[in-house]
Amino acid sequence: MESSKRAALPWHVPNVFVANVSHSILFSYDGAQGFLYIDGKKISRSFCLSPGAAMVGKLIRIKSDELVAYSGLYKSLVFLPVGFLLGLGVRKVSRRNSIYKLGIALSLVLPAILLETLLVEVSGRPPSIMQLASSIGLTVAGMAWMNLDSPVSRREDLYN
Repeated sequence: MESSKRAALPWHVPNVFVANVSHSILFSYDGAQGFLYIDGKKISRSFCLSPGAAMVGKLIRIKSDELVAYSGLYKSLVFLPVGFLLGLGVRKVSRRNSIYKLGIALSLVLPAILLETLLVEVSGRPPSIMQLASSIGLTVAGMAWMNLDSPVSRREDLYN
């Protein structure tokens, strides 16, 4: 890999390397996140190494300050299109059908649950409610965005 494409992932922690002061330093990586402990205390900022970082790393040089943004970008590229497709489906199907409502509800949460399960299995990290909620939120946002210009044609559609 050429040097201009290598990741720039410095972890700046002030006042660790000071003359005549010793510290116990531990770095832990669970397959998804890197954690740093100094003298038994966890440093609040961790490295979130998501599929988004790997994706962006193919295009540009990744930076440690942008790792969370890469995760958000990846989720947006996955879950907004799912929401767009669901938004189109909502326009075409009758809203009185209970199977329809169940299908839409499952379609909103199932892709997010499947991705979170896959990432937990691959990385060994514990499941994250926040990661799951952001994925579902992006799906709902895509669905809503697709229907912003869609007028409600009948008053009873508001309540069904």
